[in-house]
Amino acid sequence: MERLVTVRLGFANDVQDVTVVLPEGEPIPWQWGERFSVLGKETPRVDGPLKATGAARYTYDVQLPGMLYGAILRSPYPHAMVRSVDLSKARQDTGVVAALRVEHDEMRFAGQEVAAVAATSLETAVEALNHIHVEYAALPFVVDMDRAMAADAPQVFNGRPNAGKPLVKNVGDVARGFAQAAAVHEALYSTPVQTHVSLETHGAVASWNGDELTVWCSTQGIFTVREDLAVLFNLPPENVRVITEYLGGGFGSKFGAGAEVVIAARLARTAGAPVAALRQSS
Repeated sequence: MERLVTVRLGFANDVQDVTVVLPEGEPIPWQWGERFSVLGKETPRVDGPLKATGAARYTYDVQLPGMLYGAILRSPYPHAMVRSVDLSKARQDTGVVAALRVEHDEMRFAGQEVAAVAATSLETAVEALNHIHVEYAALPFVVDMDRAMAADAPQVFNGRPNAGKPLVKNVGDVARGFAQAAAVHEALYSTPVQTHVSLETHGAVASWNGDELTVWCSTQGIFTVREDLAVLFNLPPENVRVITEYLGGGFGSKFGAGAEVVIAARLARTAGAPVAALRQSS
């Protein structure tokens, strides 16, 4: 049943006894001046020594027996249609075990993934990219923000304007506020695009055991990645395991199964061996 409890609440010099009604089973609130055994005490970080000494294992540190290395061919065009991708010469390179086309026909930004290879070394994989022949059909594009918002600007996604409708909220009387203001300053401010720039770039190591997929992934959302991969590869979620021991930054990125994650899994399944697809910092 409910009970009355008097507790000391407040801050600094404004502290007073307050009588509160607590439901049955509710603990007594923390009171001013109460001392705790853990709260407010210095506690060493469990992972501090591991990170300081380099012993913490990130995705880029994962090494599996027989692991191959993936490299990704990216579009040089900001907007283009991929007419064809010829992987035959790349597949003939010594050390190349798997090569595949990424399932995108329309490139919507420079650097978008077109094809990928897995080889016995990263150098071999990167070199094999030079032997992939891609036929592009360049399409119109704009990079200026104001021009991109124009009604006749090339669309990034067909049937969808580049700029959505603004969300407008009106609070108070703006006109009256301006009229009563002692001074009015009007200006247009803009800021460049903000990027995440994680110290550990995006990447994954993927390994198959029958129809079970294990992925070591640089991600903030292991369950999001698991669900994405389960859908993409038509697997029950319990057949997908995502491991992130340590994460070198995310800042709002690294939540879903991004391109490197999916490509690593596809290459690993094709090659029949673990594959690391790790984005190299520029």
